[in-house]
Amino acid sequence: MKKILFTLVAAFMTASAAAQSVQVAQAMQLDGMPFSFKMHQGKAMVIVYMSASCPACHDAVPFINKLYKDYSQDEVYIAGAFPKESPQELASFKTKFYPSFPLLYKTQKLQAIAPLRTNALPTFVIINKKHRTTARVAGLKKDEIRAELDKALAGAAPEAPGESGKQVLDIKIH
Repeated sequence: MKKILFTLVAAFMTASAAAQSVQVAQAMQLDGMPFSFKMHQGKAMVIVYMSASCPACHDAVPFINKLYKDYSQDEVYIAGAFPKESPQELASFKTKFYPSFPLLYKTQKLQAIAPLRTNALPTFVIINKKHRTTARVAGLKKDEIRAELDKALAGAAPEAPGESGKQVLDIKIH
């Protein structure tokens, strides 16, 4: 079992409150392909937590589309994570807002979801090539998101436990 220091990849894991350790659960892309962090080893990642009913998330789609186009898919995996939506709701979202990036949803096998600790959606979770969270940006702060992604690609260190009130979780990947 491989341990990876990580923050807030909450939509696709079950939490163990006592040890603050989480198990990464299975998620699916809207196109029917399974998602796992193992599939994207060696890539930086941007996981954007969104809701289909969130107007700010709707407004973020063109920016996320541009990120997806601007960065090499060989180096960066960018996806929208929808912890509460069904595949049917995501299909409707895709028809209305035309995201070019993958959309992730939880599978029914999940029994619990760790809470997303943020006051704003969308929330951008920036992950370096070693799959360690380097930043979280709540809201659509385009310059900050790009700067943090560039740092992650350059090998930025993971965020420190408790930094800016951020909780770092230890994730076990199967």
